[in-house]
Amino acid sequence: MRTCVLAVVALVALVALVALAAASPAGEKYTNRYDHIDIDAILANKRTLRVYVNCLLEKGDCPPEAKELRAHIPEALHTACAKCTSSQKNLLRKAIRYLRAHDRATMELIAKHYDPDNKYTKSFSDFIDSDN
Repeated sequence: MRTCVLAVVALVALVALVALAAASPAGEKYTNRYDHIDIDAILANKRTLRVYVNCLLEKGDCPPEAKELRAHIPEALHTACAKCTSSQKNLLRKAIRYLRAHDRATMELIAKHYDPDNKYTKSFSDFIDSDN
């Protein structure tokens, strides 16, 4: 389960938290520019989801926002989304919970890519499982 959570971090960070793409100065929240993202549409469309996953894994082309976001995934993972807005946290939780239930293999790949030593699994999992 902990590997699943980390994998989702990367995927969801890319899919649900496109808002991480343009980080604000330290101590502030990430931009809310992408808080309106339709996460349900992304998760429901296998082709679109695959584009984001491949981008995260550096195995394919990236939409512009995904490419920028990919650079912020490590920080979001390490800090349990400390700079995320409320909306971004909700999007992230929704996407990760979906992937936990429907696409564990993808979560495993992403987790291994972004947290090969499982250093952040517990804190990030606690964040995902909470509603704060």
